[in-house]
Amino acid sequence: MALRAFGHGGVRAAVLATPMAAPAPAPTIVLAPSGLMLPEDVLLDPRLHRAVVAHALAHLRHTPPAWPVGKNKAMTVAVLSLLEDARAERLLGAELPGLGRCLEEALFVDEAEPGLDFSSLALRLAQAIARPGHADGNYWVEKGREGFERIWQSGGHRREDYTALGQMLANDLGQMRVRMDPDQYHRPRHRDDDSYLWDHPAMAQDATLALQASDARQPAQASPAPAQWESPDSSALASKRFHYPEWHHRAGLLRENWCSLEDIGPESPPSSSHPSSPRTPTRRARRVLRLPHGHDLDRAHRLRRQWEGETLDINAAIDAAVARRGGSMPDPRLFITPGRRARQVSVLVLLDLSQSANDLGHDGLSLLEREREAAMMLATAAGAAGHRVAVHGFHSNTRHAVRYVRLLEFGQPLDAAAHARIERQEAAWSTRLGAALRHASGRLQMEPAARRAILVVTDGAPSDIDVHDPRHLVEDTRVAIAVARRLGIRCHCLAVDGHATDDVRRMFGARGFDIVADHAALPTRLAHAFGRLLV
Repeated sequence: MALRAFGHGGVRAAVLATPMAAPAPAPTIVLAPSGLMLPEDVLLDPRLHRAVVAHALAHLRHTPPAWPVGKNKAMTVAVLSLLEDARAERLLGAELPGLGRCLEEALFVDEAEPGLDFSSLALRLAQAIARPGHADGNYWVEKGREGFERIWQSGGHRREDYTALGQMLANDLGQMRVRMDPDQYHRPRHRDDDSYLWDHPAMAQDATLALQASDARQPAQASPAPAQWESPDSSALASKRFHYPEWHHRAGLLRENWCSLEDIGPESPPSSSHPSSPRTPTRRARRVLRLPHGHDLDRAHRLRRQWEGETLDINAAIDAAVARRGGSMPDPRLFITPGRRARQVSVLVLLDLSQSANDLGHDGLSLLEREREAAMMLATAAGAAGHRVAVHGFHSNTRHAVRYVRLLEFGQPLDAAAHARIERQEAAWSTRLGAALRHASGRLQMEPAARRAILVVTDGAPSDIDVHDPRHLVEDTRVAIAVARRLGIRCHCLAVDGHATDDVRRMFGARGFDIVADHAALPTRLAHAFGRLLV
């Protein structure tokens, strides 16, 4: 049959059925300039067959083929292809309204699941563009629909008009840590594999030869994109799982067992799936922090009944007068002097290990590298001064996967193994601070020191990909800090991002945080914050 039966315009292309017994496990629809290759089962469904051919006609009439892929990643190519499918189908629908309705109905044969995987989001965006009155509610889908409509209404009917929008949407998916595996990407059933749109030499050659030689070979599949933010196998980690509540500020409700937290101890393997980047500890290891000793002079602590001193001990003087009047020898120790007492504190340094910690500072070093440096320098100085310090870190991938990593425990020496463990810790995912603070507070309660504190090092306000209200995690963190302080645990924050001042003040209070404008100053500022805990 010929595609030209659907309209004028000189479109001539053959349609070839792919036998179901082909070696490929799942035959796909392939469009080439010379024709269309589709699985045999499509021919058995007249409505699907009509939609497949209409979609192919839309591309043959309105899409310039074989655009160079360039440096675009697989996810960017997929999003750009989705927008091009929508553009071509809308142009065909404007010319042939009957085919436009056929293509729209084909998109809604399969109901889009409310998932956050790439296939679900792609189908939901395709449906939202095809039927503007269809309400989806997802932020990313609505952003894509509004961007497409804005370009279309302003007269953007060319393929290149949608390039910037596609790149922005793909970047957003990367920020949301949505994986795109070409082998797992399920397109709408009536759409082809996009090989017509891009300059994939191997794929295009295979499809053309198949059509010319009437060979039903399956085109070569694109190589899978590298997995982004793929967590290691949790079964290999010596970890424990905890559940914590989370405060919902709009409902005024503490949702019990809302967050699932995985506690990974120091005995576990490295908690990163990324290759370790080269470290440069030699250049920075010479810096030494000095902290007040745990037994330094404390004028607030007074020793009574001393032989000499600055002030008179009234109680001792009264006892001496009573003894003299009773005819016995009075105790001559009548003075008060400042003394030494142990001011030992237990401080838990909680590092933000989210993806943004990989951002570079003015000196070319990332915040993560500065966090590692500051944590190790503080642990060394605190141990020499007789204090107890632990270094923990956290990041999250929705409320179901908050990962809490104990890099250095209280009382554990900062030996070569601890150094290596902190150095190889990588940053990824998001920042669900409230759950991490609740877990850190529980661990601090087991410490015997009279003074206990949490020092949080972060680059800004908490966030996670399953939370769209920017106030939600800020308010939850504020509640978690209030509970910790009622337990006698001081909470202080070192915030590297000056733009998050309002959120940090809301969480930690007016005197509970410091803004660190320069990454390089983080070790010194962390030592100063530690010193204030001793006063």
